[in-house]
Amino acid sequence: MVVCPFCDSEANWPEDLVVVETRERPRIVNFNDLIEATGRLEFGTKVDMWTSFTSRARLAEASFSRI
Repeated sequence: MVVCPFCDSEANWPEDLVVVETRERPRIVNFNDLIEATGRLEFGTKVDMWTSFTSRARLAEASFSRI
């Protein structure tokens, strides 16, 4: 990424990135495993109150499974 999602504003946010916010602590999967994620798609700028991570698109209350 060319921007820092912790310190940059939403003006520089990439258009092809979606943050996935899981309901539970996610289990670890291999980086090359295919997964299917489901949740509620949200648009608009949001700054996480705990990490200061800025996002413009999110999959909220998400869960995932290997496919």
